[in-house]
Amino acid sequence: MEWEHWKHKYFQIVSDFGYDPQKDLEAALVLNDLLKNKMKNEDFIALKRLIQDEIIFIYGCGPSLPHHLTKLVNSSLHLKNFTHIAADGATTALLEFNIMPNIIITDLDGRIPDLITANKQGAIVLIHAHGNNLKAINQNFTLFPGKILGSTQNQPLSRVKNYGGFTDGDRCIFLASKMECSKVFLFGFDFGTIIGKYSKPYMIKDEVVNEIKIKKLQWAQNLISELAIHKNLRIYKINRKNVVLENVKNIEFEEIFEFL
Repeated sequence: MEWEHWKHKYFQIVSDFGYDPQKDLEAALVLNDLLKNKMKNEDFIALKRLIQDEIIFIYGCGPSLPHHLTKLVNSSLHLKNFTHIAADGATTALLEFNIMPNIIITDLDGRIPDLITANKQGAIVLIHAHGNNLKAINQNFTLFPGKILGSTQNQPLSRVKNYGGFTDGDRCIFLASKMECSKVFLFGFDFGTIIGKYSKPYMIKDEVVNEIKIKKLQWAQNLISELAIHKNLRIYKINRKNVVLENVKNIEFEEIFEFL
């Protein structure tokens, strides 16, 4: 996502939520500095190699995620043939089902030990910097032993990039689009009134969403629809047919084979 195009949408979002763009920038600058001695140009190449022209499975934290993962591991699909991108807390669910994510996008409010475990085992972690997670970045950055990249929703920097998107889930899709994937399948993207238990580390069961979360999910839906339309990206969302996103095809799990 080019900043000149994205910034108009970004300023609409921060205005809607009352966020301070300067704090977003400050967090990005700190992350950019931390990456100076950690990140290598080869890491960007590795990231693109995982996505370009590949079929991408993206996992959100909706309540349907465990159901989808159960079907995946019991299916005839060869999961190693696809690139798996986890939105933050979905990493925990994937590890529980013995599916190793290739890429994780996180603002560090998922289960940190699980993010570290996946990173140690080869997952590329994109840490997203924003105005509310500077403390988490400073506390946890050095704990990650593997490949680390950075992202921001504000102006891109030398090492911290802006791929577009607002929530962890839609940022995964924007990243896949930017890196020129073949097509995208969405698991655990429910956009309903219930959030899944993997959304936050302290949650032990699915919960009713609050008003702020509802607004965030509405923004995510709008952004995904716009991306699908303007980039002509083939996106397939599993289940939740009552939630319709423009130019995104709702399919049942059993229909996946028809679209691979």
